[in-house]
Amino acid sequence: MTEEQPQYPSLIQQAKNLAQFTSDVVNDPNKVDDAVYEQRLDVCKSCNFYDVEQNRCMQCGCWLKYKARYSAGQCPIGKW
Repeated sequence: MTEEQPQYPSLIQQAKNLAQFTSDVVNDPNKVDDAVYEQRLDVCKSCNFYDVEQNRCMQCGCWLKYKARYSAGQCPIGKW
């Protein structure tokens, strides 16, 4: 029996998402405080799109360590 791999958006879509996030952070480089950061990660960890092994969102492909830290970061399905 093979273990099913997490399904991410296409590499092209992930690149577009990363480019948009990078642009958003350039325009608003502020970081959220530790409490907001932890709250965001807790929401992600309870989501069906959370990849535990890579700490990534399977909806957008972003690494949550970075996306959840910046005020410009947004959950792709509106959870934060």
